Amino acid sequence: MKYISIAEVINLNQSIKETNLPYQIHLRDACGKQSLWIECQEDADGKNGNKKQMLEDLLMEYFHSLHFTIEFSDDRINFWISAD
Repeated sequence: MKYISIAEVINLNQSIKETNLPYQIHLRDACGKQSLWIECQEDADGKNGNKKQMLEDLLMEYFHSLHFTIEFSDDRINFWISAD
């Protein structure tokens, strides 16, 4: 099984920061599939809809470049990655 490294999560968070999106990604574990979650750095007042879509697009592109696919939970906060 292929795993994402902490360094890759750090690089991802740097890309998010450089894009001025108010989010940070956290790594949980690698039991079965690696689990990550999205922390919003702003109050969730409904104004982040477009920003959240931009984040999801960035995540899809980033993980695709590392040969991973993403599976989101229903709340779109938690997600899992697996190798392509």
